[in-house]
Amino acid sequence: MPRDLAGACFSSQVTQLPDLTKLYSRASKRMASLRSLKLSSLHKLFSSLMLVYAGAVIIGTLSPFNFSADIRKDFALREEPIEWVPFSYICPICGFDVKGKILNLCMLFPFGSLFAVRFRRHMADNKLIYRATLAGFFFSLCIETLQFFLPSRQPSTSDLVLNTIGAFLGALAVVSLLRARRRLGIGKR
Repeated sequence: MPRDLAGACFSSQVTQLPDLTKLYSRASKRMASLRSLKLSSLHKLFSSLMLVYAGAVIIGTLSPFNFSADIRKDFALREEPIEWVPFSYICPICGFDVKGKILNLCMLFPFGSLFAVRFRRHMADNKLIYRATLAGFFFSLCIETLQFFLPSRQPSTSDLVLNTIGAFLGALAVVSLLRARRRLGIGKR
């Protein structure tokens, strides 16, 4: 009797197993689609350039890397207050730094451009501009947040806004060039 019970249990388990040929065909189709997503050498180049540029921006904006966890002491050491409201220090008496603001606008322009060139085949133009702007915003947010813990650096919401606009303009420039190229019939997308 126990053998019949074991046989009955085993036979019910066999009927519940999935068809292995269907699983294999699904897996092979997925692998073929993943193989088609392999990056070309040009995509690898733009990915590398984007990472190198991001590293250079991090080094340039966070050096000398003297992070401190004592926020009270950091506030006492700061020469200027933190700008919490964007563009709140725009006045000639306060010493508005036009050169610094222009540099912040230009800082993430290459990042937005490289992002747009790298991912242009994977999404529509409007989505590409949106995602490049969002990537620039979060990259700048990370930089400004880390500058908060550096007494020698001045975090600013104006920098965050200008960096985001710079990434937007970089992506917009690339998308505009690609659209013009398509209209003129030069090359493929």
